[in-house]
Amino acid sequence: MTPGADHAAGDALQRYLDALLDPGSADTEYQLLRAGSVRVALAASAVAPEATGGDQAAQGARCWLDLASVLRGQPVTVASPVVAVPLAGVPGWGLSVEAQETLVQVADQAVTWRKQRGGRRWLAGLIEQFGAVVIDPAAVIEEAEGHGIQGAV
Repeated sequence: MTPGADHAAGDALQRYLDALLDPGSADTEYQLLRAGSVRVALAASAVAPEATGGDQAAQGARCWLDLASVLRGQPVTVASPVVAVPLAGVPGWGLSVEAQETLVQVADQAVTWRKQRGGRRWLAGLIEQFGAVVIDPAAVIEEAEGHGIQGAV
């Protein structure tokens, strides 16, 4: 290896380490979900931890929104969710989705955030790498309440 190439390789390695350790390039963990034919990303911090010991009473004390119906603009509730995704911080609410996929780490700059949300306030952004729309759970609840749906608590 020539001295110039060796120096260039060292610079490339340093840039890689700087990017890796840069606190400005923080990652956020997202839970990927499937709602109808749409892949949805929900910040993992918005998902409540599972009820321990199979506590069905705790799971049943929620208003389960069918997420696919919210995406279509006509939110409905279901008595028994297909796959239950309880929302953290709002004990009376949860989402029913077709599938709960994997947790992924996404660099904050990899999310294309919507500047103006307009009529679909719950649609916060897009993670192109995973082909997923990012939803805002608070806006999902607002959408449901705007259609006369109230939480279970």
